[in-house]
Amino acid sequence: MDGPGLESDARPQRSGTALKIGILSFRLGGSDGVAIEAAKWARALETSGHEVSRIAGEFGDATSGRDVHIPALALTPRADANPPADLDKLTDTLAALDLLIVENVFAIPMRLPASNLAAAAARSWGGPVIGHHHDPAWQRPHYAHIKDLPPELERITHVVINELTARQFTDRGMDATIVRNHFDFDRSLGDRAAGRAGASTLLGDDIDPETIVALHPVRAIERKNVPAALDAARELQARTGRDVIYWLAGGAEDGYGPQLERHLAVAGVPWIQGMPCSIADAYAASDVVVFPSTWEGFGNPNIESVWARKPIITGMYPVVDELRALGLVLADIQQVSQVAEWLQDREGWRKVAATNRDLARRHLDLNDLPRRLASLIDQAVAR
Repeated sequence: MDGPGLESDARPQRSGTALKIGILSFRLGGSDGVAIEAAKWARALETSGHEVSRIAGEFGDATSGRDVHIPALALTPRADANPPADLDKLTDTLAALDLLIVENVFAIPMRLPASNLAAAAARSWGGPVIGHHHDPAWQRPHYAHIKDLPPELERITHVVINELTARQFTDRGMDATIVRNHFDFDRSLGDRAAGRAGASTLLGDDIDPETIVALHPVRAIERKNVPAALDAARELQARTGRDVIYWLAGGAEDGYGPQLERHLAVAGVPWIQGMPCSIADAYAASDVVVFPSTWEGFGNPNIESVWARKPIITGMYPVVDELRALGLVLADIQQVSQVAEWLQDREGWRKVAATNRDLARRHLDLNDLPRRLASLIDQAVAR
């Protein structure tokens, strides 16, 4: 097991034995961060020759014959959930596996009965488990009182996505391996014209080529800090002398709707909301990414902006400093003036963008994920 602060980066040592691996979460196949990272792990494991099945309370995409629906795992109670029967079904499903990967269900109690059901099935099964923890309960004030997660299992290997969380696991008497989120830097960039057309549809008018589009690629909840994103958009407009449109990609969740309405009512810049095009096209259509979150376990838009070659105004949450430690240049909400300069000095920004991409690829390339997971799987199965 790697110690805190070290990535699982050793070369594979097994002979390439193909395993039957299940990936379990509240929901899979959607656009939320955990589902996206789970899909990356699934592809990496399949690339290595393993057979992967998905187990979830709900799926946000088309399912296959290997997918297993356990209604009692869903984030919201379902009419078709029958916890005792679902527990039996989940336990029978695990019996056919060589390894179970649990995506965040053993970390954050978004629905504690679902977490407890998964833990009961894993305990009854007794096989090797990898807990892929994105957001431990103690990092969220409203969940800090929960002491049941991660559950005590004899054969569990803990994996976290940042150094801060690894240190917190150590403080609680647990070892954790760091595997940061990885990204596909080889995928094609989006289509700026298509993205601008989609944004124009939301605005109800054509967007002038000189207008700065500030993309906030998040769902609207309190910690995504919409007020600071709007502040940044207004400051960019004042510093550049160009019109700025604020583009909020997602809808309000967790009861944030009334607050969002109040913030947008005093936006001070034109704003649009929604995603009428692909997220890649939205990044291409933007001139700057605004992401001033107060807390993130990782913050994928930081690296997605690097992939898209766009400057970002990011939050001042602790983990972003770990990304800067890789050498990445990520402006924060106190450095809007620097971003304004880059928007005026395109050649200067191109040099920064090229260096950022080289560094991000070196440390976080999706092509490296199969290798990084190989030794981790060996360790977990050998426990």
